[in-house]
Amino acid sequence: MLTEKPFIHLFKTPLGYYFFDVNTNCIIRVKEKVYNILFKRQEGTLKNSEIDIETKDIIKGLIDKKFLSSNKPKEIEHPQTRYLDYQLNNKMKKITLQLTQNCNFRCSYCIYSQTENGKQRHHSNKRMSFETAKKAIDFLIAHSRDEGRVNIGFYGGEPLLEFDLLKKCVLYAEKVGEGKEIDFSITTNGTLFNSEIIEFFMKHDVITLVSFDGPKEIHDRHRRFASGEGSFEKINENLRFIKENYPQYFDKLSFNVVVNPQDDYNCVNRFFVDYEYFKESNVRSSLIDDLYLDEKNKITENYIVSFNYEIFKMFLNYLGMVDKKYISPIALQELDSLKKFEEELDRREKLLEKTAPGGPCIPGQLRLFINTEGYFYPCERVSEVSPVMRIGHIDSGFDMKKAQSLLNVGKLTQEQCKNCWAITHCTLCGKHADNNHELSGELKSRYCNGVRQALDNKLKKYVEITEIKKRYEDVLC
Repeated sequence: MLTEKPFIHLFKTPLGYYFFDVNTNCIIRVKEKVYNILFKRQEGTLKNSEIDIETKDIIKGLIDKKFLSSNKPKEIEHPQTRYLDYQLNNKMKKITLQLTQNCNFRCSYCIYSQTENGKQRHHSNKRMSFETAKKAIDFLIAHSRDEGRVNIGFYGGEPLLEFDLLKKCVLYAEKVGEGKEIDFSITTNGTLFNSEIIEFFMKHDVITLVSFDGPKEIHDRHRRFASGEGSFEKINENLRFIKENYPQYFDKLSFNVVVNPQDDYNCVNRFFVDYEYFKESNVRSSLIDDLYLDEKNKITENYIVSFNYEIFKMFLNYLGMVDKKYISPIALQELDSLKKFEEELDRREKLLEKTAPGGPCIPGQLRLFINTEGYFYPCERVSEVSPVMRIGHIDSGFDMKKAQSLLNVGKLTQEQCKNCWAITHCTLCGKHADNNHELSGELKSRYCNGVRQALDNKLKKYVEITEIKKRYEDVLC
């Protein structure tokens, strides 16, 4: 019994003791004394004399149910490697067109605004020609034969600076769509809205995500016009205009909040709770993406306390103890994340001999980013100046070798990945290994502890809310 160390992760909450079984992808609740025995086994300090008969029976029962296996993958290889050509030639789902590299903003946390930062490109006057855009749309249609629904996104810079080009793209895509359902989406700073734009978006069902960072004093600190002037009043004016004149369209708007952990998190949350415009809106948030920034996020104790308090209120709402009107939509996003996590806990028999960390998507299949010059990148979040991130061009198609390398970025840290309990829930991709020249296993490894810590926190949150809601189920898969 337990002759080899189980491939598990132990954790506990105020109400129980658990382990995450890596092979079966299940969370198991156990008695404290079983937890302690497993802990000692993991530490290599267990003596057989310490295991009483009841604990032996419990452990044997778990083993009989295929838990506590020591099985680990023998090789790191993404399961889609052999199908990469097929996926990219037949199952593309989305392209994001960089209509322009110009922007009327100079946000404090934007990698393109930091002129001393050589890790990315800077704002420029480059714009996508309609000929390049047409080629990109044709490319999506030709490479999505097995997809009935595709998406075309518009990105910048600020894409509404090129609204005429955007209109041409939408009309062209609808014309050549070959019977496909085509969705359109845009990420915008919200300062350039007018009646013509809104009515066009309504007519063509363009999904709109507006960047808005909260109350005036915080928003204007970070999201400024190129002139240096704050942008809150202009966005607020536009939202009021849309709300009053196009209420049906307003209800379909989504908002993205970029959170600086140095700011007053309570203030940001109160804004989205109290401000009438956002009561029924879809609001999501994320910390500043500092991967390509020289100055990294500094998480303050005040931020941690404030964030956890909002999560606590969200839990109370979930249990029917606090009205939703008091809950920040940002906190509700955490609940959605936990529900999605539950879907990811599908039970399996065991890890395959060949497997890969869960982070990498199929580069170019889910959200191919095409810049103003027609170069391909896995998505809009990677470096546009890094040669390893450039996976093709509109005139030559995909560079399959580079795409395969990004898909199998786990091979850079093969031994660490094979032994990591977070392997199938890892969130690291090629972006985290990119040193702007090549893919680096040493660089990627720097993020591993953060991934494990984040997954440990997610397991605890999920179990805590499940403990109360489901009354201590023994196995949660």
